[in-house]
Amino acid sequence: MPASIKPLFEAVKKAALVGPWSQGTKLAREGAVLVDKTGDDAITVRVRIAAQGVAPTVQLYPADCEWACDCEGAADPCAHVAAAVVALQQAAAKGTQVASSEATFGKLRYRLSSRQAALVVERYIVRGEKEEVFNGSLVQSSAGLSPTHEDLAIDRLVTARRGGLIPLERVRELFEQLAAVEDVRLGSEKVQVRREAVGPRAYVADHGEGVVLVVDRDPRVVEAVAPGVVRLGNTLHPMSDVELTGVMLDRLPLKRAFAKSDLGQLVTHVLPEMEKRVAVEIRSRRLPRAKTGLKPRIAFDLSQKEHALSVTASLVYGDPPEALVQDGRLVQLAKHTPIRDEAMERTLLSRLREELHLIVGRRVDFDGGDAIRFAQKLLAWEGETGEARDRIFGKKKIVPRVHIEDDRFEVAFDLVVDDDNATDSERAAQSKRGADPYAVLRAWQEGLPLVPLFGGGWAPLPIDWLSKFGARVADLLAARRDDGKI
Repeated sequence: MPASIKPLFEAVKKAALVGPWSQGTKLAREGAVLVDKTGDDAITVRVRIAAQGVAPTVQLYPADCEWACDCEGAADPCAHVAAAVVALQQAAAKGTQVASSEATFGKLRYRLSSRQAALVVERYIVRGEKEEVFNGSLVQSSAGLSPTHEDLAIDRLVTARRGGLIPLERVRELFEQLAAVEDVRLGSEKVQVRREAVGPRAYVADHGEGVVLVVDRDPRVVEAVAPGVVRLGNTLHPMSDVELTGVMLDRLPLKRAFAKSDLGQLVTHVLPEMEKRVAVEIRSRRLPRAKTGLKPRIAFDLSQKEHALSVTASLVYGDPPEALVQDGRLVQLAKHTPIRDEAMERTLLSRLREELHLIVGRRVDFDGGDAIRFAQKLLAWEGETGEARDRIFGKKKIVPRVHIEDDRFEVAFDLVVDDDNATDSERAAQSKRGADPYAVLRAWQEGLPLVPLFGGGWAPLPIDWLSKFGARVADLLAARRDDGKI
């Protein structure tokens, strides 16, 4: 039983303004206060107000000298709190009891069931041990009930639908109100209703050489009692993701296997999206760890045969690549898996199409002047580095060499490696390579910056030298016989 009401009575009287206290005293004298429920540490009362549809509910905590009222009035304590403590104190002084709201008005009981693939809500008026079916609207009822705010909110949901059938999309709204209702039954069994939605659980486990992602019901769930409603012991909860689980958990379990090559896609894309919906437990040690800080880039696979250039572009993360984006999926290439930046990926792919007219994964061949023009564009691609590019366009230059003896004329363009780290053997091998003089002059006359080399690769033209002597050299070569004589 609660503590004595007198200390709470004195505390409310001291804190109350004159107006609310006088109004509360009047309400208590008129018998407006009815006890709703008495607990070990709290008393719940209803204060009936003439011409007011909902009787305000007052919570009293005698041991703590605390109170609360749902009237949302400006005064604290309000007239309803004052009426409650005055009525209870007067009854205690007389050795009597304040009338109960159930005996005076009766209470509403809610019984839930499932019918026609929907949740059904039936209402009963309970007076003592008797109950009778209640149909119709509480607002228009003459049954002498004193509904709460929750009763009226549920009334709007139920009366708007024939037979009390609640559509799936309104279940959570219904449970928001039923959670504050004391008497709810599932069939004949009394249950508690909770607002908290319950969703499925997911886990990742080893499967073959890869893993499997499994989505299954929450292990606490006993059963799905109605569309969108599950039971956990003695409590009912709305479901949080019926699109994934099915309205009666009929889609579960869901399973999806991932091969070893798809683990990067699982870690960086599938699991982050799944974790937005359900809790995911990782039971496998095979998953790569996500790595932050890696940015996507375009990598070029370049190969050359004589004057032809073959190019394949790829979208990768890291240098050297740690992951490859292929057909929209992330393929892991190293120990760690990068966190994808799909906005930056789209930007790079757009640049690739607009600036180089390439699509990732498709090999394109360029020949002759087209190869040199593409090479020029590739060299202008910002930030592009790599072994293939250095091999084909690396630190090279050609040096003109002219030899004149009597009426014989010879010109050559020798290759020089401008690399301090090059070995003597590498320099000796490069000295035997160079560019065809006719190709050099043709590229210069066409305004191209590069010339193909014997054995593959390109080198920039010696523009300064050609601007001075290129025209004269071209004339001499044109006038030269096969034996080298002019």
